Amino acid sequence: MKLLIAGKSFIGCHSLRHASDMRALGITGYTLLALPNAGGDTAWEPSMRRTARQLGVDIVDDIAAAGLSGSDIFLSVEYDRKVRIEDLGGARAYNLHLAALPGYRGCLNSTWPLRNGESTAAATLHQLTDKIDAGPVIAVRRFQISAFHSAFDLYLLLQRHGFELVKEQFAAMLTADHVLQPQAAGQAAFYARGSIDFQSLDVGDFERPARVVDGWVRSLIFPPHQLPRFGGRAICACECIALPRRKQHRPGEVAAGSGSHAVIACGDGYVRFEFEGGLQ
Repeated sequence: MKLLIAGKSFIGCHSLRHASDMRALGITGYTLLALPNAGGDTAWEPSMRRTARQLGVDIVDDIAAAGLSGSDIFLSVEYDRKVRIEDLGGARAYNLHLAALPGYRGCLNSTWPLRNGESTAAATLHQLTDKIDAGPVIAVRRFQISAFHSAFDLYLLLQRHGFELVKEQFAAMLTADHVLQPQAAGQAAFYARGSIDFQSLDVGDFERPARVVDGWVRSLIFPPHQLPRFGGRAICACECIALPRRKQHRPGEVAAGSGSHAVIACGDGYVRFEFEGGLQ
């Protein structure tokens, strides 16, 4: 039996290492293969390609090169290419999706939940089908989103909880000992990669409620890629202040602050921005 793990980042590396450890411990026998995402490595996240080499795991360039058949398993963990079911040779196929399903199909899984004001997030293991993120669900791991979590915070939490879900379901994936639960199609929502313009980083429209502004700002705080801006300064943290807006403060007005932060009036209250490099 072959086990092909395709993907990237923390969850790809951790999943590959776990599968290698389970094989070494004699839990079951399988040939382990790795399919890292295309493109170069980044400085801020671990390399699945490098991890595979350290573990002595063979790397394939695409699914076809793995030569999968009906007795094999394919596991996608943040794999960035569309998988054609016919290329899997009948192998059982799973996808670890770092969002709740069916409400968060697609991309930007650490961004849209913050913009939508969600109080929880989830990692979902589901059967991989032709339609993106639409396969029957096997298991879900939910956790709380804190009021101070940024998109980068949520990304790291999703990676961690996703890996915990892989560990919990690892034996069941090998034996197909699980129950498939169809998704509720009427509740499905899909978010495309281009559904947010990450070049538009200036914070505005303070007529909105403070909670909405806060979620919008935190959804853009992802230091490896970008930070939102106010008054030409990069924002590294944002929070609501539990106080109704005073009449003397117009939405968008700086009501208080210092060199390291600013309190901005919104439609119904206030938000506090912490600026990059402000607190030493």
